[in-house]
Amino acid sequence: MKKPGAQVTREELLAFYEGKTAKWQIPDDVVFDREDGPYRSPDRAAGPGGHQPGQRVQVLCREVQRRRQPAGVKFEFTTLDNKLSPTESLNALKAAIDGGARYIIQGNGSSVALALSDAVTKHNERNPGKEVLYLNDSAVDPDLTNSKCSYWHFRFDADTTMKMEAMSSFIGEQKDVKKVYLLNQNYSHGVQVAKYAKETLARKRPDIQIVGEDLHPLAQVRDFAPYIAKIKASGADTVITGNWGSDLSLLVKAAKEGGFNGKIFTYYAGVTGTPTALGKNGAGRVYQIAYSHYNMGGQMGKWQDELKTSSTTTSTPARPSASSKSSARRWPRPSRPTRSRWPRRSRASRSTASTVKSRSARPTTSCSRSCTCRSGTRPVPSTRTARRTPA
Repeated sequence: MKKPGAQVTREELLAFYEGKTAKWQIPDDVVFDREDGPYRSPDRAAGPGGHQPGQRVQVLCREVQRRRQPAGVKFEFTTLDNKLSPTESLNALKAAIDGGARYIIQGNGSSVALALSDAVTKHNERNPGKEVLYLNDSAVDPDLTNSKCSYWHFRFDADTTMKMEAMSSFIGEQKDVKKVYLLNQNYSHGVQVAKYAKETLARKRPDIQIVGEDLHPLAQVRDFAPYIAKIKASGADTVITGNWGSDLSLLVKAAKEGGFNGKIFTYYAGVTGTPTALGKNGAGRVYQIAYSHYNMGGQMGKWQDELKTSSTTTSTPARPSASSKSSARRWPRPSRPTRSRWPRRSRASRSTASTVKSRSARPTTSCSRSCTCRSGTRPVPSTRTARRTPA
């Protein structure tokens, strides 16, 4: 984004990268946008949430490699832009597998997760001995570990139903909550947040009224003021939303500017950008259901500090050293299939799909009680056939 009055030009920005990073990492072009205007970059939906998962994996990979390991595991790590699209994600997955990746890490967007889980399962069926494992860090669609469970998919996050059970229990204890408005993104996750919110509140607090419900396009709403006006007109004192990324930060900003003083219960208020949008006005009325937070101590706190330092001091990736144990590489350009079973989504959004290669590892996977797949909890077959990364 270009701030009003800024004098920087396209040529100056492109020249900035010269000599500071690998040529293939230099952008092909620069498009300017207003500071308060809509994002046109692939970051539109995920924003910082699209970059952070990759940064976290890089920090943890460095930490693991810093320690002495009996197995001598070495990682080669890279990120691919899936533009928050199932179709683009399948192209990126093919490119990663062709490049030798054995582990796929992704989380932003359950629609993407469902596509990846299905594709990884089919790949492994066709290529015995060259299996790929999909590690899901934040896609919370319950179907991923129920009706569409895969042996090759492992999720670290609690799903939508688990979080809503906890959230609704807390809301049930808030006697000042009388009228609730449901505002969510129009895709699987948002639909399920609304569905389970109605089910759990009816069971725990039948006196609470659902006074309104809206599903808005994912990562396409630039101004949430009309939604805030509808919420205020409904008489709601509470909003429940599963929004994330810019859809949440812009919603909170509109609530602040529109004078909505009720409570807002969220899944992802702690994501980068949202606390800044909240400001001091969010104190005591914006809530998040989560299993971690920014004020954790111990080893996790040290890793968080290291991640913050690396995020603020490194503006562009450096050329990997030949002696580095963890190196980045450029995957082959994804080939575009002529036919795809996945509907094309907007290219104006982004989340980051991360891939990690390891010489030896035996992770485990687990399924929900209602799962009908063949796994239960078992170790993934050995990955000793994975190509080594030169030390």
